[in-house]
Amino acid sequence: MRNVWLSLLAAAALLAARLWLPDIAVIVVAAVWVVVAFWLGYARRGAPRPGGKWMAPAAIFALLTGAVIVFLSAYDAIQWLIHKQITSLAATGTFWFLQKQPSMLVATGAINAVLFALTILCGWLAGIFLMRLGLDWLSDRTGKGLTVWALAPVAWMWFRLAQYEISYASAAALQKSLWDFLLLCFSLVFFLMLARYVSGVHEKPLRFLPSVAMCAAAFSIFTPVWRLVMQMQGTFSAQSAGQAASPADLLIGLTALLLLGMWRAAPAAPQAEPKHAADAPQTETAVRADAIPQADAAVEDVGVQGAEESYVP
Repeated sequence: MRNVWLSLLAAAALLAARLWLPDIAVIVVAAVWVVVAFWLGYARRGAPRPGGKWMAPAAIFALLTGAVIVFLSAYDAIQWLIHKQITSLAATGTFWFLQKQPSMLVATGAINAVLFALTILCGWLAGIFLMRLGLDWLSDRTGKGLTVWALAPVAWMWFRLAQYEISYASAAALQKSLWDFLLLCFSLVFFLMLARYVSGVHEKPLRFLPSVAMCAAAFSIFTPVWRLVMQMQGTFSAQSAGQAASPADLLIGLTALLLLGMWRAAPAAPQAEPKHAADAPQTETAVRADAIPQADAAVEDVGVQGAEESYVP
């Protein structure tokens, strides 16, 4: 529970600092949080397997997140086909229901169109994977059969990052574009490590998976909420605030929080004792037990033989 509350506290601290403190102070807060997350979230034995009382809520949020990603990607595709223009919602993200100004993420051209189409396709695949993963966890399955599907969210986030970098939004000042970049980068690394975790292909324990999940949760919650606050205020800063943030990112952050709780509360797997160590006391006891009758028989034989030799008729 400690990592969950710390991630929520970090998101709240980032939001408060972004609203009331200078930009340099917000950057310092973000840097401190990344260091703290990698220090406190480090798991020596790696993230445990799915289980515990947090597994069902994590599965439900994974299922909900996948459904939202599929819906938003479909909405983006429909808007693209109708208006013949690349809008910004799930693929490049904004709160479309509060959008009052034209987005800086709108772009045209063949390269943008190809990236946009690939982002929508990978968004559908990522949503389907998260829904299947949620159903597997609700059925007490680990999801190891989703090895290839697990790469869909990674590709989706990578194309989102690529589309963001070639848009006008990435050309904004560092203090405005940094949060979108951190959101997309930590979400990309989180999904990459989650794919290895779900598929079980990792040879070494995923010791930094909880740390990455803490960072992804904090930035995925902070950036969309900041975007929402700016839109509600109707200020000029709302046009460039959290351009890459979407409602799906908020759900991804909440899912990462529940995964942190699941890993924290998951029962530790019993460690098997070495075979020779477990068998040594039993073997020694068995040897002693077998030696006692043999020693008694030897004593009786010696006593009988001595009696026969000492008898003189």
